[in-house]
Amino acid sequence: MTPDQIAAELAAVTSSIETALDDEHADRQYVLETVAGRLDSVRERIGRDGPPAGFVLRADGPHSDGYTAEIATVFADAARVLNYATGPHADTGLTEPATAYAVCGELAARTYRLGQLASLVMAFLDRERAAGRLSDDAGRSPLPLIIEQARSNAAAATRHASALSAAFTGLHNILSGLARR
Repeated sequence: MTPDQIAAELAAVTSSIETALDDEHADRQYVLETVAGRLDSVRERIGRDGPPAGFVLRADGPHSDGYTAEIATVFADAARVLNYATGPHADTGLTEPATAYAVCGELAARTYRLGQLASLVMAFLDRERAAGRLSDDAGRSPLPLIIEQARSNAAAATRHASALSAAFTGLHNILSGLARR
């Protein structure tokens, strides 16, 4: 299922729920059962614990807004799966100190890149604003104030990403000499 197909299906489900809530004569139980079935179908089609079958990470493109959003979802899902794989309930996901060392080393390198992502998002917003293609549909503060708040949060994200990377680097270094007896 493509991201656009998923979005369309979720929009239809949301519309069904809203219609049932607005109509005092609607059979809400039937609507809920139908919606639950549609959501189960979507869940089965996209997979419960990962990207759709055939999903490929492509740094060189082609890129699209849907693909970009999908990558963010995969990133979040990877963190969730990594938490499960290393937790006490996963008897075989983390059994060697060398694995902990490798995981922390990878995370040190990868979390540092999150700061770059925040900077790239801000650069995009700056370009869009300069071209006159940004507005605030929510009717909040003036656009320049929103952009400054975004810039402040992006700078904080960059600092935190750097600190997180440094902490994982320290953990990685400390684990370097550990071995299982």
